[in-house]
Amino acid sequence: MSLRRKNGDPPMKTDERIGVGFVGAGAVVKTIHVPVLGQMAQEFRIEAVWDINTSAAESLAQQVGARVIPGFEEMLADPRVEVIVVATPAGCHAEHVAAGMRAGKRAILCEKPFGSSLDDIRLVEEAAATSDVPLLIGAMHAFDPGWSAISETVAHMREQAVAIRSSIVLPFNERFEQWATELPPRAPPELDAEDIAMLLMRMGIMELAIHDLPLVRAMIPEGAPITVTSAMPLEPFGYAISLSAGDRVIDLFGYIHDSWKPSWELEAVSADQSLCLEFTPSFVHAGSATARISGTLETDIVGPFARNGYQMEWQAIRELARGRPFPIPPLAQVIGDFRFALDIVEQSCAKIAAGAGQ
Repeated sequence: MSLRRKNGDPPMKTDERIGVGFVGAGAVVKTIHVPVLGQMAQEFRIEAVWDINTSAAESLAQQVGARVIPGFEEMLADPRVEVIVVATPAGCHAEHVAAGMRAGKRAILCEKPFGSSLDDIRLVEEAAATSDVPLLIGAMHAFDPGWSAISETVAHMREQAVAIRSSIVLPFNERFEQWATELPPRAPPELDAEDIAMLLMRMGIMELAIHDLPLVRAMIPEGAPITVTSAMPLEPFGYAISLSAGDRVIDLFGYIHDSWKPSWELEAVSADQSLCLEFTPSFVHAGSATARISGTLETDIVGPFARNGYQMEWQAIRELARGRPFPIPPLAQVIGDFRFALDIVEQSCAKIAAGAGQ
């Protein structure tokens, strides 16, 4: 039987894997998404890479056997790129997501945060109004099997928690040393001490605390007013923030330092129960979180599971790209999480500006 096609016939599809295009070729792509896709090579193929830094795109494309796309518009127009991963600086996220929606890609995975300002919400909402392209924000802890397995406890904490604490201690890594590898080097602007403190606070919340803020928000009542009571940047990089959400207290602590043992915990306490989630550090592919749920008489341990949140993100993308249902947060929830983070940022910076945050 001849497989030769006649002139004018559409090209035969010989590879049923889902074609992935990377919009950005920085550390997050190299150390998170490429290893996971390597484990799912029967389902996905890395088709193309685009980055404003051409050498970064060429290096990654050579590593994974993909093509370098000369421009973002060309990637959107390429039918072999069925799913795009938006891993550019946060200020570009909404623009690239909206364009991917308008281009009709099968699915979009956008690295956190959702954007950088409230204007980004309108941009994505307008694109989503005329598109059914699924959008997944890469908050890996929200997809962690250890978190997904304790939905009843989370619901209990949403009703009954009196205190919530997020504590993150990590060593420095490329994500913080050179966050935006897609951008060419440039001289830093001249900033005074207060501006630097506010910039570090914004970075701490939107690049570190943001991992767990959707989980924190899931354990407070919908619409509970947020009030930041204190906000302090930590040297060399970190934050210590206290806030209230209605009648409950929330503490957010993050610290990046070479001397401390890595630790990542999310805790919640009610009158009759306590929850402690222990996550592996970012960039580490070592299974899921472990949840410890303690009641009056006994303690239950949930996890760890073999898969982590990064893997579950890509399982979701696989199902959505195939046109199959998969439970991901709806756009309204994603936007609510983003507003929650921005509210904390703005109030924390206001505390610093007023001299009350230290």
